[in-house]
Order: sequence, then C-alpha cells, then structure tokens
Amino acid sequence: MKYLINKLKKNNIHFDNGMPYVFPWTGTDDYLIFRFHSSEFFNKYVELYRDKKVKIMKGNIHAFFQMNKQRLKEDTWVLVKLKIK
Repeated sequence: MKYLINKLKKNNIHFDNGMPYVFPWTGTDDYLIFRFHSSEFFNKYVELYRDKKVKIMKGNIHAFFQMNKQRLKEDTWVLVKLKIK
C-alpha cells in the first residue's frame, strides 16, 4: 500500500468530479484499482450528475451508469480502474 500512496503523490494524481476515492484497493505500475459498494457508487453518481446534462459515450462513466443502473442498486461491488499518466 505504501508503494501505491507514494505513486499517487509522485504522479500528482487528481480525481475529478468528487468521486469518493480514498485509497486504492490494489494497483500496478500503470493502474490503480478502487472498489466501491454498488449502492454507494449509484448514490454518488446521482448526487453528482442529477441536474447536469451529460454526454453518454462508449466507455465513459455515464454509459456505464446507464447500462448498469439496475444492477448498481443490488448488493454488489464496482471496480474502477484508473490509468496513471
């Protein structure tokens, strides 16, 4: 975990839109993986984008949300993989 935290600091990682990224669940040299309970992910998405016009494009968070809206209400997990640039 110390390695991942140092990598975050070294690469000046910023997370947009206020998603609740606290600590990575796991990672590699190129990616950080975060784990969220699906209902937490659902509620945070709705809170952030409820009154905003979003552009749904293949592979973006908005397309993911639309395709999985019902499953996100279930008792399951969401893994988010972020590329370190």
